[in-house]
Amino acid sequence: MSKLVVFDLDGTLIDSLEDIRKAVNFVRKAAGLPDISLEKAKQSVGNGADLLIDRTIPAGAMEHSSALDMFKDYYQKHSSDFTVLYPGVEQGLAELKDSGCVLCTASNKPASACEPLLETFGIRKYFADIIGGSAGFPLKPEPAVLLFLKEKYSCEYNFMCGDHYTDLECGRRAGFTTVFASYGFGDPRQEVPDFSAADFNKLTDLILKTV
Repeated sequence: MSKLVVFDLDGTLIDSLEDIRKAVNFVRKAAGLPDISLEKAKQSVGNGADLLIDRTIPAGAMEHSSALDMFKDYYQKHSSDFTVLYPGVEQGLAELKDSGCVLCTASNKPASACEPLLETFGIRKYFADIIGGSAGFPLKPEPAVLLFLKEKYSCEYNFMCGDHYTDLECGRRAGFTTVFASYGFGDPRQEVPDFSAADFNKLTDLILKTV
């Protein structure tokens, strides 16, 4: 049987929260604002860089487009300073690909930031498609990116794996089986996933055993 498995990036494959926080704080410092906490950063991520800046740089502190450009430039240069793969990710991706799964990523992070991170951590080779938030699709939770991948690969089973309500809603609306990465830093809100995984090893097992 054929399986398409689509992964969110931040909070699902990589723990990137500290680097995102540092990039936000770089912009806040330039605007004369104090640093935000890790908890505040956690509450602000998940809907793309544009909304992240809206949530962390008060209106009037800095022009939005300037703040966004500053954030992207800093993050592009420092995206892997503190970021790490979650335990079991590389082994799990290898197992899934070896079993015949088609693996893709669908992130609200700009595509220009996704590819370098996957290359840095040596996992780019596992993915058939890497689609970032600047690829022309509406951001998750809109389901367009998953519907595109579903049509492209025509697999019998389709999975969306992520740590945030945007991933789960996107998967639900596209008719995918949803797997909540509960080890991540996102918020499922009102979404009820089909499965929940406390670590990546369990996530891998769930997909391999689901028919």
